Amino acid sequence: IGVALKKLFDEGVVKREDLWITSKL
Repeated sequence: IGVALKKLFDEGVVKREDLWITSKL
């Protein structure tokens, strides 16, 4: 999962806010 999130983050699809919310779920 971490790798997938890192890939999306590198692509600019996921913002810091979205990542924080996702981590909270």
